[in-house]
Amino acid sequence: ILIADSGSTKCNLAVCSNEGEIIQIHKTVGINPKYTSEKKLLDATEESTLKPIKEKITAIHFYEAGCSST
Repeated sequence: ILIADSGSTKCNLAVCSNEGEIIQIHKTVGINPKYTSEKKLLDATEESTLKPIKEKITAIHFYEAGCSST
């Protein structure tokens, strides 16, 4: 399970077990849907330390700036 807490400048991502235990913490650039293009988002995830484990992620809970806006 991946839990992300993101603002416009940085994003902290916790890789957790199914029981909720934090296994690893990763950091990426901030992701704000109001200012971040899809390409920039995909580029950031491809360049992150999550790449080696992306196939193991079964659920994502993403909390980010800008989600309340259209």
